[in-house]
Amino acid sequence: ALGGDAVRFAGRYDSPEFSFLRNPRDANRVAKGEPGYDPTTIYVPPSFLEKQTPSMRQWWEFKSKCFDAVMLFKMGKFYELFEMDAHLGHSEVGLLYMGKDEKPHTGFPEKNYARIAEALARKGHRVLVIEQVETPAMLEARNKLKKKGQPKEKVVRREKCALLSAGTIVDPEMLQATPDAAYLLVLSEGEPSTSP
Repeated sequence: ALGGDAVRFAGRYDSPEFSFLRNPRDANRVAKGEPGYDPTTIYVPPSFLEKQTPSMRQWWEFKSKCFDAVMLFKMGKFYELFEMDAHLGHSEVGLLYMGKDEKPHTGFPEKNYARIAEALARKGHRVLVIEQVETPAMLEARNKLKKKGQPKEKVVRREKCALLSAGTIVDPEMLQATPDAAYLLVLSEGEPSTSP
């Protein structure tokens, strides 16, 4: 349930354009509740993506592959959280909603990365970090190499650079802030090894 400042977003996901969130299917289009459903992914219809800005299309493409994680999406010198991730950022670590529009959006400067990412991971969330891997100048140079008539790219390249959880925090800055012990259990299926 949305409370406080988040109440302005109540009903946002009731609109027809978000039906894919109300009746989710995974990336392989298996419906929730059916055998083989993968809740870590979500199918986002191409018709929905076509209506998004280039940056939000890129955001949804990453989110569709890691739907169960809170995504920190680098834009310039800031990490941005959109849609359902913005609500988590607001409720879990006190990030303020930005702007006056109807789209949930929070964010923080890159200098606060370690503190915010660690706090979200220690609260039990998987944290997906998406970084810019080119500058606007590099984007411009890439577009200049395109042949005449080819569409120009409108958004810098971004890549998945980290996936954090409470048990996988290895960043020294995060470990210094909270030097608690962490344990990681790995299970492997298959035949036991005969090696000594």
